[in-house]
Amino acid sequence: MIPPISPALFHEARPFPDLEHLEHRIAPASLLVSNTNDAGDGSLRAAIEQANESSSRDRITFDRTIFVEGAPPILLTGGEISISNPIDIVGLGPDRIVISGNEASRIFFIDDGFTKATAVRISGLTLIDGFSADNGGAIFSRESLTLTNSVVTGNVAGEEGGGLYANTSGKIVIQRTQILGNTSGDFGGGLYLIGSGSTKISEVTFSGNNALGGGGGLFAVRDSITISGSAFLNNSADTDSAGGLKLGANNERGRVLIQNTTISGNTTAADVGGLYLGRGNIRLNSVEISNNFAANDAGGLGWGGVGELSIRNSVISNNVANVGSGGGLYLAGFGEANISRSSISGNTAGDTGGGFQLYGYGLASVAKTTISGNSAQNGAGLHLSTGALAVLSDSVVSGNTASSAGGGFFAEPEADFSVRGSTVTGNAAGTTGGGGHVSVAASLAVSRGVFTSNLAAGDGGAIYGLSPQEMVIDRGTFSGNEADSGGAIYISTGAPLTINSSTFAGNFASQDGGALYLDSTAATTLARILVAQNVSGGSGGGVFLAGAGVGQQTLSNSTIRDNAASGSGGGVFVDPSSGPVGIERSTLTGNVATVEGGGLANFNAIPVSLLRANISANYSPLGPNIDGPVNNA
Repeated sequence: MIPPISPALFHEARPFPDLEHLEHRIAPASLLVSNTNDAGDGSLRAAIEQANESSSRDRITFDRTIFVEGAPPILLTGGEISISNPIDIVGLGPDRIVISGNEASRIFFIDDGFTKATAVRISGLTLIDGFSADNGGAIFSRESLTLTNSVVTGNVAGEEGGGLYANTSGKIVIQRTQILGNTSGDFGGGLYLIGSGSTKISEVTFSGNNALGGGGGLFAVRDSITISGSAFLNNSADTDSAGGLKLGANNERGRVLIQNTTISGNTTAADVGGLYLGRGNIRLNSVEISNNFAANDAGGLGWGGVGELSIRNSVISNNVANVGSGGGLYLAGFGEANISRSSISGNTAGDTGGGFQLYGYGLASVAKTTISGNSAQNGAGLHLSTGALAVLSDSVVSGNTASSAGGGFFAEPEADFSVRGSTVTGNAAGTTGGGGHVSVAASLAVSRGVFTSNLAAGDGGAIYGLSPQEMVIDRGTFSGNEADSGGAIYISTGAPLTINSSTFAGNFASQDGGALYLDSTAATTLARILVAQNVSGGSGGGVFLAGAGVGQQTLSNSTIRDNAASGSGGGVFVDPSSGPVGIERSTLTGNVATVEGGGLANFNAIPVSLLRANISANYSPLGPNIDGPVNNA
């Protein structure tokens, strides 16, 4: 709505126009503040009141001879100053113009009383010691607002927006400004921004702000939000989420962009230490999220909205989820998350997902990213909860440590995880799955994956599968992994397993299955694999086959060579519990067993079916090449 024009502006036609009174000026005026008084001629309050009477955009400046560096502040004793017209307040710099609310009142109240937003621009000021029992300790605005080259510090709001509260359909622009040490009794310790307009924040530092609720530095829900070149440092939230900042769009199509920004040292007594993201089309580019702390879940970043999330060229490091999950990231949004060319390192979770927790039925794609040095109870690198779907491609998962299971990754029931062209190396688990743990009814697909030097104190040095729904490994490389049983892979019950064109070399099991321990009731297919130079402290230097006597286990077009077992079956050991076993067009050679069956030891009553198999030049005191029943087809 356009503000009504005063009837005094309409006059009868005359040969010469009358001069207008000051309060009805149309031409913009430049008004000078010449003293630090709260009221009276030459004061800031008087200049703004005069500008409020104008229908044009007036400009307020400050006398350079009065407002020198270190000049006393303008101390408000008459309450807040109302702004109801378009206005430019142009200060001489925050070190020269200081306006204090005297710990008794808000500093600026901006509202023209109309639906359509008018524009107010403020620059070059320090706003300090403002107080409001409700919203906006220093500034309350229902209009478009631009705040430039200013400092907002030490202000208090009893409800939202310790430094600034804005609820407007207009634009909000904050640039080259510091938001420091403000406090709110609810959300938005530094700033609280809502409404249907756009927000741009650039080169702004938020530091030391506190919210009793959430969003210690910033709380913003707008049609679009852009944050660039900014820093959120050492802010805190006492009882709700987001020590640093809490953002979202008004709907899932709204745009949220954060780029070239640091979020560090923020804390919360609840969830999400650094950055909480709600709904919208959200993009993070070149963002550092580090050293944040959450008492519960999501030490660094938490996503819980509807829409899409993209994280590129970013660093998420050394964050802590103290007793919860997702030390670095906790993604629980209903949509698709894409993480690329980023680093997730050194994060800690008291429960699951030291680096990365994917919760619920969302989809996450991780590409060309390093997940390293993270720690958790389960799933130190990344943890997929029930029903989650994730794809890891061209990435590295390294040096993560789980006190329980899944050093590199952990997939809960019904989760679906794909590893494509990625390396999983140097991870460790206190129980099972040094590289990864796959739970009941979960699925794992590995294509061109490399698993090296992973360690499990229990079973499954590289991968442990506990009755997964399905497991497929194609063109994988497994080397230097160690465990009790299954130096590289341990499968327990019920999993259809297919391994194609893969290499298992130099793995070690202190008990059985130097490379592979396959205890499955379902069909197992091993085709075109190389199993070489693996060692077991028990039986099955290369491969240990067990099961419930049901599923067919087939080894075809493969080479099993130079493996060693301290028990039986230097190359392959078939347990009495195993189902039918077939070895087709394969070579077993150079294997050694301390007890019996240098190449093949079959302890099952069912003969192993041999089809064009070459089992030769192996060694054992009993049955150098074969011990136990076989059937040459």
